[in-house]
Amino acid sequence: MAKTRKHDRERGPGSHDDRDLSLQAESSTRRGPLTLTSTMVRARLSRALDEAARGRDVVITRRGIPQGVLVAAARYRELLAEEMRGANAGRALADSEYARMQTPAVRAGTARGINATPAEMGRAAVRAARRFRDSNHRN
Repeated sequence: MAKTRKHDRERGPGSHDDRDLSLQAESSTRRGPLTLTSTMVRARLSRALDEAARGRDVVITRRGIPQGVLVAAARYRELLAEEMRGANAGRALADSEYARMQTPAVRAGTARGINATPAEMGRAAVRAARRFRDSNHRN
């Protein structure tokens, strides 16, 4: 009967240990991400990096929960570029909406508010409070 280590018995059949990485790395013809525990990655980092360099994502888990992913440098650059394209598209949309909302009347009102003296701001606040009070009494 083959000797088993105590942690192998505790983890049960089908569990991974650091020996599994070499077997999984050699079978990189399988597509999809390779999932490894953080312990396995610590023990065999160079093999995990080789898998990532070959284009296979390596998901690193801790207590069964994904904590990080090793990806090839080229794929990382693609992901960053894709993220930037999405951010730039969102910014362009926001800029166009902002420009659409900036009517001449809005621009003039903003300029008056920015350039107003404290006394003018106080009078404007009192007028606004009275308008608010009067509109609530009508309802």
